[in-house]
Amino acid sequence: MSMIQSDTGPPTYPFVAPIEEEEFRLFPAEIENDAHIVYHGTTLSRLESILAHGFRRNAESGSASFAQKSFFALNYAASARTSASPEGVVLACRVQSLIETGVVSAGGIVHVYLDCLLPTVEAICMIPPMYVHR
Repeated sequence: MSMIQSDTGPPTYPFVAPIEEEEFRLFPAEIENDAHIVYHGTTLSRLESILAHGFRRNAESGSASFAQKSFFALNYAASARTSASPEGVVLACRVQSLIETGVVSAGGIVHVYLDCLLPTVEAICMIPPMYVHR
């Protein structure tokens, strides 16, 4: 899997529809096997804000949410798409630790409750509008 290097931000990996033989991974093994990487699925329209300002906690829940597997974040990226923002993105994000006060991991989802612990974007995978997630 080759990346497309960005001059001003994290590398972007081309989307290849995930397959079972590769454990439904969206990123190369060195990213997917890193214990400090979590994934966030969203729309392309939200990417610029995340890259410029970082993640923000949801006012209602008090946390920012991430998946422990890229395939689970793909579900969020695909379902968040709209006609105004038809492309989704899955972000591979580096978190300091999954066992900190202010970080709760359960059922493959990670909730980060403290701004100082919010992860940074390490890599991007763009989800095309024509991809149908099943």
